[in-house]
Amino acid sequence: KKLLEDEEKKIRFYLNNIDQLVEYSKSYNAIPIFINQVMANGAHEKSLLALSIALMDHCVKKNYKCIDLATNFKGKQNYWYDGIHTTPLGSEIISEKIYPKFKKIINDN
Repeated sequence: KKLLEDEEKKIRFYLNNIDQLVEYSKSYNAIPIFINQVMANGAHEKSLLALSIALMDHCVKKNYKCIDLATNFKGKQNYWYDGIHTTPLGSEIISEKIYPKFKKIINDN
């Protein structure tokens, strides 16, 4: 809770952008799917962790389609080139985590 309070301004700005993307998607008759992000150190960077938690909570409140990658992702150092950008192996592993949830969202819609 303290983390979310400390990052409140960033979270408000971020979630406002998420809401704008949802509205923009409607003009294309599209359904946006949001995925939280991980880094080589997981989601333990303060701002990233706060945004990840806020996004998942916001998705529930607004009934947005979201995939929670960060909560249970067990990354390895060789998944990243530099801590942020994924290697081909990292991209493959992440896609394997995302795909079943993505497929379910698509099939349900």
